[in-house]
Amino acid sequence: MKFFFNIKSLFIILILLIITSKTYAEQYIAFIDLDFIIKNSQVGKTAFSQLEKKKKLFINELSKGKKNLNDMEAQIISQKNVLDESQYKNKIIELRKKINEYNVNKENKNKEISSYALKFNNKIISLVNPIISDYSKEKAISIILQKKNIVIGRNDLDITKDILAELDKKIKSINLDKL
Repeated sequence: MKFFFNIKSLFIILILLIITSKTYAEQYIAFIDLDFIIKNSQVGKTAFSQLEKKKKLFINELSKGKKNLNDMEAQIISQKNVLDESQYKNKIIELRKKINEYNVNKENKNKEISSYALKFNNKIISLVNPIISDYSKEKAISIILQKKNIVIGRNDLDITKDILAELDKKIKSINLDKL
């Protein structure tokens, strides 16, 4: 009985110590919307305009190529009764080769534009990371999460606008051609 009493009292004392002990470790968590920063920063806007110019050039180049192919097809169709069968087949084969070249060129240009967009995003993120790191040290933030991974959070934990302001102060533009 004496042994049971000692274990019981020890257990009660232990529970009281655990309940009354205070934790002094406070961790500050914040979140950031990187997509908003990329789209609304000065550097992001200049890079987006450069990317849009590349896309427009690409679209113009493709539309000219498609128009040439359509003209070539119309010309071949109009000459169908004039040309003998072997010449007609050769022109059809040539047209198919040009269509294949056009499709390969289109695919390569799409990959190039996607590559530019990816490089642009990576570059901006690499420019933002030191700013976020400095900000977290200054404000003693332990963890910074991306806003898209947050279900709900207090607005005062959102540091997006502060980081955007710092980025705009430090970096004004970027040249995608140098990436």
